[in-house]
Amino acid sequence: MLNIANNANGRGFIKIYQINKATGETRKVVERPNLILYSGANILAKAIAGEPNSKITHMYVGFTNNDDTPPTVTLDNTDPINEYSGTKGYLRIPLAYTPSFLSSDTNHDGNVPVFSVSVGTPTSAGGAVFQSGDSKIFEIALVVERSPTDHTQDVVFSRAQFTPLLYNNLYALTLQWGIEFVASANP
Repeated sequence: MLNIANNANGRGFIKIYQINKATGETRKVVERPNLILYSGANILAKAIAGEPNSKITHMYVGFTNNDDTPPTVTLDNTDPINEYSGTKGYLRIPLAYTPSFLSSDTNHDGNVPVFSVSVGTPTSAGGAVFQSGDSKIFEIALVVERSPTDHTQDVVFSRAQFTPLLYNNLYALTLQWGIEFVASANP
């Protein structure tokens, strides 16, 4: 039995790195766990069954242009697009690389696919306009593109929120997202 709904059998992490475009200096600015949503369990089941359009393809980056309180994310909170309006907006960024796989020990205690995107010169996908020096990133989401022509059909696998991070175009950002799967002998 594999229960990935945020327990010991399935958990994840996000890491955000800030890279100085002039010097190449890199520093980690965010590291925290993520929340796998109910829709994430559906995505995983469809992917295992080989259903088309069921692989992770994008990340959303939620931001605000003032000090708005980000919306609270719950397990059934699967439609962030409708939450990004007014002074909030989002970036929709395709995965930069083929997901990597970090293998674990012989007990398979911690197999981790890692998804990555880079944010260099961002353009808003919806909501407010993303602006260097004004936009504060507060959330990222791991997403499946169900239709290449209609991003309103995207399905969210997982979301994570953090203390807002002011975006500065002197820096590029690299976002990494890992989902750890743990084998369990207990049904």
